[in-house]
Amino acid sequence: MVIFLQITMLSFEKSFLHADFLHASKIKDRMALTLLDLVITFGEVTLSPEETKICFSISCINANKEDVELPDVVAKVR
Repeated sequence: MVIFLQITMLSFEKSFLHADFLHASKIKDRMALTLLDLVITFGEVTLSPEETKICFSISCINANKEDVELPDVVAKVR
């Protein structure tokens, strides 16, 4: 079974990295960045070289526009 989800919000700690309510030009600019660049630029944090994983909170909707609960996602960034 394949389930397609659309990300409506991506956050790191207290920073919104992507959200549907952001202006279209901001979304376009941010889509060109890597996750690591998003965290450093908009999360306003400095990650040590030893930090290789980042935890994100993600909100999604399915094809019926219903909210889908997801656990936090850990991404390897280095």
